[in-house]
Parts: sequence; C-alpha cells; structure tokens
Amino acid sequence: MLHIHSGDCSANAVSGIIEGRHLVWSDNLFEGPLPCGDWNDAVWLDARASALADYLGGRERAAFLLGKRYEIIQEAVIRSTEITLWFDSCLYDMMLLCQFLRFTRNVLEGKPVYLVCEEIRSDGSRFAGYGELDEKELKTMFDRRKPVTAAMLQDGLDSWAAFTSNDPADWQTQAQKTHPLTQFLAPAAERLLEQLPDSRGLNRLEEEILTALSCGHTGLKDLFQTALSMEERPFFGDTVVWQELNRMVSADSPPVELRGPGKRIPVNVFPAPGEPEFKADEWEVIITAEGKRILEGACPGGTAGNHERWIANVKLTSGCGFLHERKHRKS
Repeated sequence: MLHIHSGDCSANAVSGIIEGRHLVWSDNLFEGPLPCGDWNDAVWLDARASALADYLGGRERAAFLLGKRYEIIQEAVIRSTEITLWFDSCLYDMMLLCQFLRFTRNVLEGKPVYLVCEEIRSDGSRFAGYGELDEKELKTMFDRRKPVTAAMLQDGLDSWAAFTSNDPADWQTQAQKTHPLTQFLAPAAERLLEQLPDSRGLNRLEEEILTALSCGHTGLKDLFQTALSMEERPFFGDTVVWQELNRMVSADSPPVELRGPGKRIPVNVFPAPGEPEFKADEWEVIITAEGKRILEGACPGGTAGNHERWIANVKLTSGCGFLHERKHRKS
C-alpha cells in the first residue's frame, strides 16, 4: 500500500501506525509561477526550481530535488496496488492534492485510490495536521477514508486548471462551487484570492504580519505564531513568513525593519557548510511609520519592492489591478 502525504510530520506520524510505503509530495504552490506543463516538462521544473531556490539551496539543487521527487512518486504510483492520500484542509494541501491528481492521472487509472481529508477530531476539536493526532485518532481517520471516484478526480483536475490560471476570476469561480472532491477546495480558493493585494496594496499575510507587529509581537517566533493564529486554516510554515518579511524590507519604502545578524532572514533549509546557525531569538522585526500608515489605509501602495512577485500563476506588477477586498483587521 502506498501513502502520499503533504509533509514530513504527517508521513512520520502515520508511517509508524499504518503499514505501507509513505512518501511526501510538497511544494509552496501558492508562490508561483505555475506554468502549463506536466511533472516532467522542463518549463515546469525550471519555474518551480526558481520559485523554491531560496528555500532549497539554489536553483540547481531545487531542480534536482524536485525532479527526483517527481520520479520517485511516479514510479511508486505505477508499482502500487492501492493508494491513500493524506491531505488536510488548508490552501497548501488543497493545491498539492489537485496537483498530485493532475500529475499522476495517467498512472492512477484502474487503481483503488482513497482520500483522507479532515480537520475535525472525534471530540469535535479542530487540528491543523495529521502529525498532531495520536495512534487511535489516525487509525480512525484511515478507517474513514473515502474512495476517489471519477467525479472527484475530474473535480481535482478542473480545480488544478483554475489554480494555475492567470486570471483570478477562475479562482473566484472555484470559491463559489460545490466540490465533489472535498468541501475544503472552495475555502482554499477564497484564501488564495486573499493573497492578492487589496486597495492598500496588502495581501492577507502581509496584513497579518503588520497587525501582529503593531500589537508588539516583534520576536520572530512570537510574530509567526500570532500570524498563524489569525488563520482559520493555517497553510504556511515559518520560512514562508521569513521570506515575506524579506520581501517587505526590500520595498521602496519598507513597512518593516529587520534587526538581527544580517540584512535578510535565512530561509535556506540547506545552509552552506560553516554558515552560522540560524537562531530566531537573535532577530527582531519593527513596524515602521510607513508600515503603520499602509496598515491604516493612509498610504496606498503597499509593500511592493523591486522584485517579481507571483501569487500562484498571477504575476503582480505595479498597478496590476488585481485587488481582492476583504474586511480589514483591527490592530
């Protein structure tokens, strides 16, 4: 039996309880670009390697790691007789689930495929990932897995086409649909829309960061946990927040100031030999006067710096007009 997980925590937790081979399928797909292409297309691999270069130790290493992961999972799916997919309810997982179905569609045919996709424990409380559950809870989740029908598969393929569209109107359509694959696809599409800038020039994560800073949460760990607590379905890890801060500090009029041992917060999960150990406690983030004005809506223009920015497959440029209005948070 083959199990596909969206992260190491889930794979490590389930592998000791449910027999079979456990592999991880992961990528920050909400950080684009996402060009049209399959898993073995050079254009796709090059685009994703560029997007993940800062996280994975450079473009070449990122391309190698992604290519090997795709090859290993394709081969594992071909050899498997039964597949269980473990994905939770957040934006990160929903995009990955649809991508997996799209990239393995030709080798899934005729195989029994099951989906575990939940966010509520038996006692009614919510959880953010399967790594939080104990043995009994994980076995219960496995027993409740649902067969992936032809209608569910097609919904996943259609949703992937929408997620990789360069028109946010397609995301909006997905946010308003009822989905056979899982009920969590619609809110995931809505959350992706919230990563587009509003009239202040802020996406939701940037707004959460500035709100947390304005409330005095200036340490990296505290800032991350506070931003995470503002999400109904947390979908990002700490390095995503660090990278967002690095972008913000590079803006023409930075809304934040970094105080620490460097000009940028390290996000590389493969630090170079001899590179000093990253210690979050050595860093502090301060909201600037410009940041406060942006947050209050008194200085439209947002956090855009001299860098290319993609949200999924939508390229953001100055005056792009891709605005998604939402209720602003009060600091």
